[in-house]
Amino acid sequence: GGARRPARPPRRPQRRRASLRGRGAAHAPRLHHLHRRRHRPRPRARRRDRAALRAPFCAAAALSLRKSPRTSPPPPPGIGELSTERFRYALPASLIASHPAEPRGSSRLLLHLPARAAAPRLADEVRGGAERRVAGRGGGGGLLPSGGCAVDLAFADLPALLPRGAHLVFNQSRVFAARVHASLLGAGAGRGTPAEEAAARAVEVLFLAPLSHADPSGALSSPAPGQLWRAMVRAPLEVSGARLTVAPPGAAASLDLEVEAVLAPWIEQGERDGVEAAVRLSLPPDSHPATPSPPLSSLPLSSLPLSSLLGLLGETPLPPYLQREATPQDEESYQTVYAQSEQTGSVAAPTAGLHFTEPLLEELRARGVCSSSLTLHVGAGTFKPVTAPTL
Repeated sequence: GGARRPARPPRRPQRRRASLRGRGAAHAPRLHHLHRRRHRPRPRARRRDRAALRAPFCAAAALSLRKSPRTSPPPPPGIGELSTERFRYALPASLIASHPAEPRGSSRLLLHLPARAAAPRLADEVRGGAERRVAGRGGGGGLLPSGGCAVDLAFADLPALLPRGAHLVFNQSRVFAARVHASLLGAGAGRGTPAEEAAARAVEVLFLAPLSHADPSGALSSPAPGQLWRAMVRAPLEVSGARLTVAPPGAAASLDLEVEAVLAPWIEQGERDGVEAAVRLSLPPDSHPATPSPPLSSLPLSSLPLSSLLGLLGETPLPPYLQREATPQDEESYQTVYAQSEQTGSVAAPTAGLHFTEPLLEELRARGVCSSSLTLHVGAGTFKPVTAPTL
């Protein structure tokens, strides 16, 4: 015995690579691919290849998102700009109530119930209460083209129609006597009889919002002298400097107004045109109470709050479509029962709230209806007609 020869090592692929490399450069990528597949795990190579393939597409998608402008989604079918002409309809004057219903809360309520297919849960919750009310009162209703129905009820039926857990928001702003009748000094001279001259001088002034105070409630609780207000003056004024005086016959006080700036024209359908102006308030030098009254007996006019002064000189600013003058009863009937005196500042009442009564509010709370309060002073713009062609 001779020595045992060692085993030959496995043949390495150099000879094969040389032979393949000698066939041409076109086979180099294939040779490199075979080398990777032989010396690296196959699953890891596939995952890396997928990531390499996805990377260019992800980068291109991100680049396209950065370049694309942000656009709002298109409106649903059938919803777009509405012409205001679609909201015009004939309403006879005989159907417009000029006085509130007595007692408060006895007004009518028109309930629209949608079809069950459109709102099944709402219809099931509310329809039962409406049907019970109709059956108990002998009311009626009518079918609508949409498949729903319109039910004629009373406002006192509201608690039975709201589901438990409903939430009502009440505007506790209070209306002040914002409308005064003034005389334009220097106007109407030589117009004829004294009555004609007085008619030419008569100007209606509607206080809109204070310019010297941030909050109407704060301005109305402060003395009048020196305050600057934005007001509607129904007179064809073109420049500043006009002076007006507010002194109704038999009033216990008077007030002077000076137009410091004409801001814009005021055009109201069916009413006398005027301007929106900035007016400065002051008291005449000889202003004193003619007949002492409780608010005037303890305070001089220079210290009297503007709300109390307007309560002597002004009147409740009723909507112009009522076509009547304000009465003392309107001071209470044109206020909501939940209006707060410290939140005075509206020139128009939140009309939907005029129908609520204290017993109705108690019934709503007993049925589990929640409520919140806020202060949103209503301006005279609510009386203006809509002039935009579309909505």
